[in-house]
Amino acid sequence: MVLGVGAALSWGASNLVIAWGASKGLKYNPIALVAWASMLLPLPFLVLASAAGEFENLAIVHVVEALLPAIYLGLIATIMAYYFWVKALATYKAANVAPFTLLIPIIGFILGNLLFSESLGGLRLMGSIIIITGILIHMVGIRVEASRLRKQS
Repeated sequence: MVLGVGAALSWGASNLVIAWGASKGLKYNPIALVAWASMLLPLPFLVLASAAGEFENLAIVHVVEALLPAIYLGLIATIMAYYFWVKALATYKAANVAPFTLLIPIIGFILGNLLFSESLGGLRLMGSIIIITGILIHMVGIRVEASRLRKQS
């Protein structure tokens, strides 16, 4: 729980730093930012896994089986996602970008369905529709507000 709350606080702090830097005209290399920010991430997890005895029954087969998913999640998915996230935060207001994080579980549901034939279920589908509708309403609101501000200028 502490790590989850710490991760959320760190994410929020990094968003503020990125938005602040962009407002000051600083240019970020999103890939380098994510790579350097992720360097210490495995350490608390290794300590907790060791304390919980997770390494006692570890076999080389388990390590080999975990490599492909770890490479995909650590290198491809994380780097790509944060690259686009940092670019979006550096380009647009955080309040305009943040609602798109709500699409993350929906993308997970869709990929789980397509890749692993997981059932979406009625509640997930209904929740996804509500979230997407909310994001669309938010986007229309942004455009209406921008149009209103242009007319006032």
